Amino acid sequence: MNVLTLHRSETKYRLMDYETASKYFRYIPETGEIIRIRPTIRSNGRPYTGGLNKSAAIKLNTGYLICQLTDEGTRYAILAHRLAWLLHTGKNPKDQIDHINGDRSDNRIQNLREADASLNQRNRHTKVGRNKDLPIGIYRAKRKGRPGIWFGVYCECYGKRLSTFKRNLDDAIKTRRAFEEKLWTNN
Repeated sequence: MNVLTLHRSETKYRLMDYETASKYFRYIPETGEIIRIRPTIRSNGRPYTGGLNKSAAIKLNTGYLICQLTDEGTRYAILAHRLAWLLHTGKNPKDQIDHINGDRSDNRIQNLREADASLNQRNRHTKVGRNKDLPIGIYRAKRKGRPGIWFGVYCECYGKRLSTFKRNLDDAIKTRRAFEEKLWTNN
């Protein structure tokens, strides 16, 4: 059985199946909202009715929404876009779910699609982290024995990889775009 650990805690969360999901949640495909339709059972056996007939999703600091519940002593946690896919299609996604418009909290069915890691990365709209002011695939780098600012260029798709350094940001962007066009027009 698949087990997912969240936030480095020792609490184990099991992946949800369609039967459990449909028992506790209702999905509205037009709005992307997930509504809790049944109270969860606390660890002491008493039902928790808070949030009944309201949105079940909680926003994480990553921008994604997550839904959690406890059913007969088993704790479940699932990202809202994966739960939306599960409730709409009746099965868990094979790989990843991509938000077509890049908005991680927009879980309307027309905004979701199954994707492999390569397609999901190609559809990234924003960067996070210390190099977020640079385009996707470009980062600032230091090179031993070579002073000054360097720009690293990285891309890995379809089993092919580009990893190089450029002195100029414009050259780094051109190199990345040329590599992407070469890869994505061939596949």
